[in-house]
Amino acid sequence: MAAEKQTHHDTARRVRSAVDLMSVTEETFEFGSLTVAGDGRLQLGREGPPLSFTLINRGLHLRCLWQKEPSAALLVKADLGKLPYSIEAPTGRSMIKRLIAATSTGKQWRFSLTEEQDMRLEAVLAPPAPHTLVSIVASLAAFILEVRPYTDLMAQLLEQQRAIMRC
Repeated sequence: MAAEKQTHHDTARRVRSAVDLMSVTEETFEFGSLTVAGDGRLQLGREGPPLSFTLINRGLHLRCLWQKEPSAALLVKADLGKLPYSIEAPTGRSMIKRLIAATSTGKQWRFSLTEEQDMRLEAVLAPPAPHTLVSIVASLAAFILEVRPYTDLMAQLLEQQRAIMRC
């Protein structure tokens, strides 16, 4: 565990150093199969793993995957837990199902239910070109701000139902 934590700290320090250096130079930097051009554009090599990362925002674990084929997009997924059983939380279950239905069309993102009744948040974001670290992070930040009222409502409904069940 300590070795893993040290590796994460070393990686974060190298990335910060590279970002600091990139802000004052036009050089190209390579991180395995990922290349960051002097102007900030990202280029993924044909070999090697895709760019993926996890972001935790207010307890929500967002798993992100940058895909460049067939079109550049940031795929985002977050597991939200199990849908409450009807017997445990009939009102909460009903409200959450309505929330899922309300977000199922017309957006870059949606809530969904798996066959196992796991609640999930899924998005396909299209950061503006040129595709840079800044454009990817800015798109992700805008997404987080857009879904926050919905995730907050879902968390509130789940907590209310848990409180009712404790009584």
